[in-house]
Amino acid sequence: MIVNGCFAARIARLLHVTSHFSAEGTARTYHVRGQLFFASTTAFAQACDLREKLTRVVLDVTHAHFWDTTSINALDKIVIKFREAGAAVEQVGLNAQSRAIVERLAIYDKPDAGSRARPFSSCLCAEARRHKVPFSNLHPA
Repeated sequence: MIVNGCFAARIARLLHVTSHFSAEGTARTYHVRGQLFFASTTAFAQACDLREKLTRVVLDVTHAHFWDTTSINALDKIVIKFREAGAAVEQVGLNAQSRAIVERLAIYDKPDAGSRARPFSSCLCAEARRHKVPFSNLHPA
């Protein structure tokens, strides 16, 4: 299982998130590129400044792929937090496979989504335990 953990850590490094402000400075677009799964969701969540005061957020996942429940939980948390802060959130570019898993598992568009969202750290730890990956392997130095 350590080999799997090392592989996961290497693949997680292949996630890149960039962002830019709109011309008026009240909206931000996040461009997500890479594989979103239990080992890369921390980087995804940390790339989004959830304290920033925005009116609109676009999550462009055209070049990303969602693989598991932890990646969907991270997406839920990000969308819910931005919405709680008053931003309209739009997601663009989901591929067919990612759309299927998002439609099946995501809660951000469900009633009472904010109260149903699990803390991000518990999602990451649960997924790591499910795959028997030591937590230390998820955050390589």
